[in-house]
Amino acid sequence: MFINKILYAQILDAIPVLTVDIVIFNPEKNKVLLFKRENEPLKNIYYTPGGRVNKNEKLNDAIIRKSKEELGLNIEINKLQYCGIIEEFFENSNFDGVSNGTHHINILYKFILNDTNSIQLDKQHQLFDWFSIDDTNLHDYIKDKIRICL
Repeated sequence: MFINKILYAQILDAIPVLTVDIVIFNPEKNKVLLFKRENEPLKNIYYTPGGRVNKNEKLNDAIIRKSKEELGLNIEINKLQYCGIIEEFFENSNFDGVSNGTHHINILYKFILNDTNSIQLDKQHQLFDWFSIDDTNLHDYIKDKIRICL
């Protein structure tokens, strides 16, 4: 569901936004697959993919949609595991007119991926790579997501 940029900036500036994220692990669960962001917040940072839940969209449908849109992955819902909820607060946004930063209430799902050959990135990501789950350089929210999902 498309929301025009002006309205979406007003929404981001006024209220928290419900989002879904997919935390992708290797089969041994000692590495996490992260994607380098092309837009704010966290431009040029490796992060988990995901995004906004549309009105009247079930959470399971949202995570399936975001996995397809952002990564080109056709994931069956029974291959995903619900992990929990995390709040994210960012000082900036990808939209003009957002002066108060953004607040996301993020529903986390875990997925085990054997290989990355089927990944097809969208315009929001430029690269992806595996990172150790113990990497101290990971963004603090990523560390929290790993802890929640494991």
